[in-house]
Amino acid sequence: MPDGGGLRTGGLESGMLRALLPVTPGMLIELRARLPQGLGVWPAFWLNPGVEKPDGSFSATPWPPEIDIFEFYVWQGRTQPRILEAAVHPAADTDGFGRPHDLSTIMQNGRYEPGYSFSQDFHVFALDWVLDRPIWLLDGRPIKQMAFRWNGPPAHVLITNQLGMNLRGVDLTGMQAIPSNWDFTLDYLRIWRRA
Repeated sequence: MPDGGGLRTGGLESGMLRALLPVTPGMLIELRARLPQGLGVWPAFWLNPGVEKPDGSFSATPWPPEIDIFEFYVWQGRTQPRILEAAVHPAADTDGFGRPHDLSTIMQNGRYEPGYSFSQDFHVFALDWVLDRPIWLLDGRPIKQMAFRWNGPPAHVLITNQLGMNLRGVDLTGMQAIPSNWDFTLDYLRIWRRA
């Protein structure tokens, strides 16, 4: 927690890692991590359009599209990251491709709850970005594949840990300042491109 931080409006900070490598279909993005815990954490691993150029300027950064490799909402009765959510946010123009839809999934209503907390051990979260058919993997096991067309510039990877957010409808009553619970421990981030 930063100096002057605490459980008060404006007292908590969030962390973000943003990779500079342009990410496009045909790449595999993989993160091995142990997630934070406790009411009020929101760890996420996702792709957003736009990349930083060598001169420090940015390409176009429209939104959407977006691919959420994972998000864990730890509020509304949840105190542990137990429910993995994965989604896409398509650009309005899909060139006649149609709305994104699952081709296969073990998730229910966009959620996967394997019966344990992702804060207790390391897990490998990945997106095999097959063109127009991305595949989500957990510990090497495919959990979802979608029909989805990315309409935007190359993406960049974001890993975020948001704490104590002030969102409409989110009740954080009972959130406790236990900084050791908020550790989002990253072992590695790897990105491969198919030959």
